[in-house]
Amino acid sequence: MATVVQGQEPDVIVVIEDALTVVYNTGTAARVAFRQATPAATWNIPHNLNPQPTVTILVLNALAVYEAVDADVEYPNANSVYITFASPTAGYAYLF
Repeated sequence: MATVVQGQEPDVIVVIEDALTVVYNTGTAARVAFRQATPAATWNIPHNLNPQPTVTILVLNALAVYEAVDADVEYPNANSVYITFASPTAGYAYLF
């Protein structure tokens, strides 16, 4: 379940359990911003983008600064992404 807003930043947020998923369309490519609030070793992100999107992951470091990190990214089907970390992690994933 997500909110789709054509051509603008989303103004409606849908909370799904512990994660925040917002879907919006810029007119050329759909994007998903996903927030994992509680640390988890695996993030399951439903996206309904159909192809395998590019994934950017940002987590909060010890200095309270968000930084990009590497993780294992799997595409179990055309509309989901699994991101796996070595230890439970909270942060954001952006799908393009």
